[in-house]
Amino acid sequence: MFSISAPDRSHIEQIQHKINNKTKPLGALGQLETLACQIALIQQSEQLTITQPHLVIFAGDHGITKHGVSIAPSDVTGQMVANFLAGGAAINCFCRSNNMDISVVDAGIKHEPETHPHLIKQRLGAGTHDFTATQAMSRTLVLEGIKLGASVCETLYQQGTNCIGFGEMGIGNTSSASAIMALALNLSAQECVGSGTLRTIGKKNRIN
Repeated sequence: MFSISAPDRSHIEQIQHKINNKTKPLGALGQLETLACQIALIQQSEQLTITQPHLVIFAGDHGITKHGVSIAPSDVTGQMVANFLAGGAAINCFCRSNNMDISVVDAGIKHEPETHPHLIKQRLGAGTHDFTATQAMSRTLVLEGIKLGASVCETLYQQGTNCIGFGEMGIGNTSSASAIMALALNLSAQECVGSGTLRTIGKKNRIN
């Protein structure tokens, strides 16, 4: 489907030498230096460049929300997507400040949004099923979603983008993520679930 190879580390000494020879004490910038080195390894260059940076927000609804796992109803997913597309959310401010373009992918919002220049329609349905009662998604649908997500990145890359940021929007998403985490890592629900937008009683509801 797609593959991401490990960065070639053959130039790491030259990259680190350039970082160390900036006007600063060695290691003074902490994690920023580690990040700069990692980006340089990915770009295979000592001269870092960011070209047409782009943020992609994947949005979809979750069937688990019918159990009150979030303080907000599932309709808020679509409302937030409308706000992203109107340029009125906090992430829009971040993107404007950093000269980043922004796109929203409709991966399965309950109510299909209207067409918009910054909206990419890749609907896999009107949200997932309630995973406490049945499969949230079929394996076929999951693989199709991964394939579609990869195609978004490939398109942006072909258009000249070398820096892609990822975001997500979907009421109930942390409950779904916790369930996936618990299954993938063989952990208990208690180890994976946080309160999120809810308080202690809401956390207990999520676990149950």
